[in-house]
Amino acid sequence: HDIVIGSKYISSDSQYPAHRKVIGKIFSLVKRFITGLKIKDTQCGFKLYENKIGKKLFSQSVINGWCYDVEVLLLAKEAKLSVKEIAVDVKDTDRVSRINVISSGLQMLWDLFILRLNFIRGKYQ
Repeated sequence: HDIVIGSKYISSDSQYPAHRKVIGKIFSLVKRFITGLKIKDTQCGFKLYENKIGKKLFSQSVINGWCYDVEVLLLAKEAKLSVKEIAVDVKDTDRVSRINVISSGLQMLWDLFILRLNFIRGKYQ
């Protein structure tokens, strides 16, 4: 695979807090509806890119917020790169995330719309 990413939603052993799972799944559904991206957990920090692929994708990226992951994975999809999600278990739930659900959630929603418009307008060509 060209890209390997971790997913908290594949393993049933994860100690990820239930409310975060629900919020993450809602984001995943909204993300899929707006962008068409079928990856379950774009926000997991565990991602591996082959050096040249990573440099190319990140050089095209324009989103600076929480959705840069979605943008890079959409660019990978457009480039027909293979992406593999693997299970990761979250064990230290005290430091899971510093994201504020309301303010960051609104910013993420806005970023998803901007991403969709960028792709429609051919900004990444």
